[in-house]
Amino acid sequence: MTRKFFIGIFFSLSLFGCASGPSFTAVPQKDNESVLYIYRLLGIGNGGERPSVHLNDKKLVVLSDGGYTYVRLSPGRHNLKLYKYGLVSGEAAEPYFDMNFNVDESANYYFRWTTETSGYHPSFTTFSFKNEYGFVESATGSNEIKKTRLIEPALNNRQGSL
Repeated sequence: MTRKFFIGIFFSLSLFGCASGPSFTAVPQKDNESVLYIYRLLGIGNGGERPSVHLNDKKLVVLSDGGYTYVRLSPGRHNLKLYKYGLVSGEAAEPYFDMNFNVDESANYYFRWTTETSGYHPSFTTFSFKNEYGFVESATGSNEIKKTRLIEPALNNRQGSL
């Protein structure tokens, strides 16, 4: 009885913070701008950690489980940073991921953040989580992102590009 209770609590909490916006819709490109999609697959155990995504030193979004956002980018060099974000603690002072990347004209880019789980045992004594994040191939990203829901970004540049 006790084990079932804790399993129920764990799964309920793992769904806390899931994205609830509209399902994925591809963004039409404008002129020579490119589109960067940032997404997070829905997964058990992901709910406890939410990365705060910054683009070119501006906060873009806190990435909820099963969510995606997008931003239009002008060709050239850009910077992407991830910060730990906790519901109680807020955003960390220093990023745990910091990457410069180049953007070509009229391209789609996909950046994925996910949590891999391993070592599951019904006693919950051995569970391990491993966060993985980075750019993925367009074929992979365009397929996986269909399972996500929109999160409106704090940096809303729907009319122009960065």
